[in-house]
Amino acid sequence: MKRWAILVAALYCLILAALTLPVLALAFSDSTKDLPHSVKDLKDGAVMVCSSWPYWVGLLVKFLAQAVLLAVPAILCS
Repeated sequence: MKRWAILVAALYCLILAALTLPVLALAFSDSTKDLPHSVKDLKDGAVMVCSSWPYWVGLLVKFLAQAVLLAVPAILCS
């Protein structure tokens, strides 16, 4: 059962990593800019986010927390 916990936590981590850049692009995009300049800014932002260590540390902490919460059995108290 612990393998499923790790698998589910890894999938959550991948989903969060995959959605980071589109969410940042939608949140901080300027609709008045022309498209090529906006795409260049998005590419530069993606490189900046993926190269920063706090992003990866935060993602690792979230992954470990989710894996622990899914791996530890819950005791039902009635």
